[in-house]
Formats: sequence, structure tokens, C-alpha cells
Amino acid sequence: MDYLKNQIIAYIGNKRRLLNFIESVILKLEPEYKGFLDLFAGSSSVSRLAKKMGFSVYSNDWEFYSYVINKAYIEIDKNNLDLIFKDYGGIDNVLNLLNSLEKPKEPYISKYYSPTSDNPDPKKERMFYTKENGIKIDAIREWIEENFKEWKEPKFILVSLLLYEAATHTNTSGVFKAYHAGFGGHGKDALKRILSPIHLERPVLYHNLVDKEYKVFQEDANRLVKNIEWDKIEITYLDPPYNQHQYGSNYHLLNTIALWDKPPIDNEFKNTGKSGIRKDWLKTKSDYCIKDRAIEAFQNLIENIKSRYIMVSYNTEGIIPLQMIVDILKKKGEINLYSSNYTKYRGGKQSIKRKIKNIEFILTVDTLKKGFVKQQVYNIINQKKIESLKELAIDIKKLENKGWEIFLEYAQKDNARLILENRLIIKDFEGSFNNEQINDIEDSILPKDIEIIKLININPKLYKERIINSFNKLNHKKYRESFIKIMEIIKDKIKDQRIERIIDIAKKRGVILN
Repeated sequence: MDYLKNQIIAYIGNKRRLLNFIESVILKLEPEYKGFLDLFAGSSSVSRLAKKMGFSVYSNDWEFYSYVINKAYIEIDKNNLDLIFKDYGGIDNVLNLLNSLEKPKEPYISKYYSPTSDNPDPKKERMFYTKENGIKIDAIREWIEENFKEWKEPKFILVSLLLYEAATHTNTSGVFKAYHAGFGGHGKDALKRILSPIHLERPVLYHNLVDKEYKVFQEDANRLVKNIEWDKIEITYLDPPYNQHQYGSNYHLLNTIALWDKPPIDNEFKNTGKSGIRKDWLKTKSDYCIKDRAIEAFQNLIENIKSRYIMVSYNTEGIIPLQMIVDILKKKGEINLYSSNYTKYRGGKQSIKRKIKNIEFILTVDTLKKGFVKQQVYNIINQKKIESLKELAIDIKKLENKGWEIFLEYAQKDNARLILENRLIIKDFEGSFNNEQINDIEDSILPKDIEIIKLININPKLYKERIINSFNKLNHKKYRESFIKIMEIIKDKIKDQRIERIIDIAKKRGVILN
């Protein structure tokens, strides 16, 4: 169905691929189709699913660009679309006008986030958009602002359509913290998406049911749950951030386009940074992205939820361990767990790219039943641990001809920690791990200075890249003693100009006292 597939921005944690799985879990609750509260709505995919299923939908997200998108796609009735734009000859007439605009009065995106030359220099010019698309964004957003001063239905629709196009035709891999050095990056595999012109299409909306309510909020989720009308809510759905990446900084340009407040910026990278991130992104800095705060924030959130059912989407790469989530939820009622496995590639520079499994799971809580964790929950938790160990054991067998000492190059830290935390499970793989190997795994998750020394003792040539990267991470005042100690060792063992550059930077930072 187009409503669940189209005009959804590419987004960290986007649940579009998992909507069938999520719907199947909702149906297992045998709901009465009352109120569905989506507390971390993001790109609106799950809120759209709830609307299509026949719930009253209460959708929330702290980021303004997400609020705009959800106001358009959740609150507005498809059947009212032409009526909304009747004074402008209908929606199609407005879109034709916007798509024909060629030049803004005052360039902003095209001036600061697009290159000015035919042969752009990514070290001197930001390359988030082609010059043509930067101009298009400026012209369309400028026209919208001039003709729709107030945030009402027409403005929400048109800005949300522009946000989708701006998120799609960007010279990035999805987030706005960096752009490709050259349009399309090294592989040039996304050139069509990046270079094709921005063109607004008719919005793909869904009809509203007369006996249902559709309301969108822009609140911190932990504050909203203290003020929501709980008698309207049957299911509360939680999809909090999983990792350290903050949405306010990752999608800063979408907020700028939505707000159109044109925060001060210039093209001198030393003044406003290469990515040109707006300074106020900290307003929506989330505790769920901070390891030391995520558990407390989640616990506080759950304590204040008063709906019949709670659904929590999370995955095995999340900051909060699955066992901890279970311990918090079991205080609210009976827990069930459903999982959906899919394979992905881990990004970043690695000597060997290997497939790993990312396990997306949903925990459901029935708050009308006594706190009880069904045995299947613990069975799944333990099974996932065993599966991870099996994958690691298979990797180790592949390394037999090269020797155990290069295990550190292949092992994933999560699996290493898993082994240390679950030594009894190792008995299931007798012969795969011995005490010496366990010690090596322990070393692999020790501080960087110990890791560097170990790798130098094994084979400095083989591990040169990793040693230099780890050495660079120690280049801070708080690691001064470790940095100086490693510096003396590494200068004797590795001859590379990068070492000298790291040391020069350390001197400027005051890491090394002259």
C-alpha cells in the first residue's frame, strides 16, 4: 500500500521494512482498536500503520521536522486535500507552481550547503546538495513561507513534501553530519538519487475515520507521558533511539528547512564547522543516546505509562541490554517477546567485511496481568547468546591456518563481552575456547593502551592501521600518561608519518608537556 511505502524519509531506525512484523505483534494483543500512542514517531511509519489499522493515533516526536511530517501524514484527511488548497486552484496547481520555480530572492541552502563551482572542492565547499537542488529548496521553501505564514494544514503538507525530497536527493549516506567527497562518493552507486532534480509529488495520505482521533505532539517523551489522557490510550508503542547518534545533529538540515529560521553560518569551515550543524541541536539531546543515562530514562518512562498494553521495539545492538529491558518491564505486567532476524553489513573500515545478524525484537506487556516473564523470553535471550557464540566459533575455525593470534582482528567486541559474561555457555562449545584464548578475548576489550602493546608484540606490520587508530584515540589530556607511554613504544616499532602528525596535535592540545 502506497501510504505505508511512499514518501517516508530514509531514517536511522526506520521501521518500514518491519511493518508486517509489527502488525503481526499488534494483532496478537487482540486490541479493541482504541488509542495507539507512538512516543518516538520519527518518520511516521508505525503511526501510519496504526492509522491504517483503524486506531485513534497519537503521534509524538521531539524533532521539529518529524513533527511537521507527522502533522501532515497522520492528522490530515486524504479526502480534504483539494479542499485545503481550494483558494489556490487545488493541490496539483500549487505543486506545478512550486516545481516551476527557478530562483530564490535570498539563497541560503544553495549558498552554504551546495557548491558554487563546476568543479567543487569538498575541503572548501559543502556538498550536501547539487547547486540546482540547493536553489530549488531555497525557492520552494521561500514561496511557502511567503504565502503561508501560519502553521496550518497547507504549510504542513507542502513543507513535509519538501522535507522528503530534501532527505532523498542529498549527497550523503542518509544523515547530515558529513557529505560525500565528490557527488556519489567513491562507489558512485547513488548518483541517480543525488543528481536527479527535486520535484514535489502529490502527497500520499490516508482517510480519517469519523469516530477516531488523530493528534500529533512535539514533546520530550518522558514529559509527555506525565500529561497524556491515558483513558484514550490502549497501546503505547516505544521505539527509542538505540545508539549514541543524536537525531538533532544527524538531521540538522531537515530542521533548518522545516523551521526556515536561517541560523547564522558562513563558508569558513573553521568558524561554523564542515557540516554546518546548527548550534541549537542540543535542545533535543536525548538521554536514550547516552549509555550512562539511557537505563534511568527508560525506567522513568515505563513507570509513567498507564495504557493496557506496552510495546517496545529494540534490537541487539542497543545501548540498553535486553535483560535490563525485561527486568524493567516485568514490574508492569506479563511480558512476551517476539523477534525478527535480518542480516546486515557492519559499516566502517575493517580488514574483513563479514555479515552479522542484527536481531530486531518487540517486547509486549499486558499491564492487566500479574508481572510474569514467560519462559520463552528467557529461552530467546539465551538462544541469541548461543547463536552469537556459534558465529564466533565458526570464524575461529576459519582462522586455524593463520593462527589464533589474529583473532583480535576478526572478533567483534560485543561477542567478546558475551563470552566473558556467559562463561558457562562456553561449555556448549568444548574445544572451541581454552583458557589462553579466553585471556586473549579479555585483552581485546581492555583499554586501548594495553591493546596497542599486545598488537605490537604480535605483529606491528600486520596491525599497523589498527595500532595507529587506537593511538590517535588516546590523544587527549585525560589519557596523557598512557599516550606518552605508548608514544615511546610505537615510535620504535612503527615508521609512519601519521605517528608524527598525531604527536604534533598532542603537543598543541597540551597532551605532551614541553
